[in-house]
This record gives sequence, C-alpha cells and structure tokens, in this order.
Amino acid sequence: IMQWHSIKSVWDLMVQHEQKIISGKDLKNQDNDASLDYPEKHYYYEQIGLFRSDVYYPWPISIFEHSAGVPEFASNAGYNDRLFYGERKYASVWADRFAFVDIFIRKYMHTWIFTGHQGFHSETYLGALLKSHQVPVHQNSE
Repeated sequence: IMQWHSIKSVWDLMVQHEQKIISGKDLKNQDNDASLDYPEKHYYYEQIGLFRSDVYYPWPISIFEHSAGVPEFASNAGYNDRLFYGERKYASVWADRFAFVDIFIRKYMHTWIFTGHQGFHSETYLGALLKSHQVPVHQNSE
C-alpha cells in the first residue's frame, strides 16, 4: 500500500506540473509549447511512462510503443507492477489504485478467483484493476 501512495503522489505532481505548463505559470521560457492555447485540452501529456526508481532497466523503453504496456516477467497471475507506459487514460487507471479498493473487496477478494493469491497482492490487484477498466494491456517480453 505504501507503493500506491508513492505512485499516486507522482501522478498528482505530474498533473500539477502540466497545469503550470498549460497556464504558462512559473515557466522561464515562454517561447515553448506552454505559450500555446489549449482550449479543449486540460492536460499536456498524452503518453506517459511511470517507472520505479529502484529497478534497473537495461534497455530503452519507448512509451509510444503501445496503448498500455507492462513487463511480461513477474506477473504472478496478474500484471507486473514495476512500470507502466502508454496512453494517459490508461496510465491514470494504473496510477490510482485506491479508487478500486471497494470493487476489489466485493468482487475479487476471494482466493478461488485468483490462483492461490489472496488479499491485496500487488500483481493480482493490478490485474483486476486493469481488466475491470478494460485497459488493453500489452505485456512486453523485452
């Protein structure tokens, strides 16, 4: 659960930063994209990569490769929770795990639904979260 707080905090910080970009506040260079008018868009980042800082990534990861990408290894009957990259609408689901707690408890908490894992097991919880929101996850084997 502590990891969830960190992920949510990073997401909130990103949203705060992009609001500054869109509004043009607190920026040193007003000649960049921040000076553009965004009349119908309330966000700046469309593709997002969320990476744990305590994991070594030996190869470049393109956040534009898939609509929703996670690593294939260590999925433990769900999805690997070490990183996510893809479209903003799917990244926002991955980053806000707290909103799904009540649904998970009611619908998925039973041991027999997930192969032997019970409780708030990170990978199975993430699997249920992304499947419930119909996120088209691609598991990258590289």
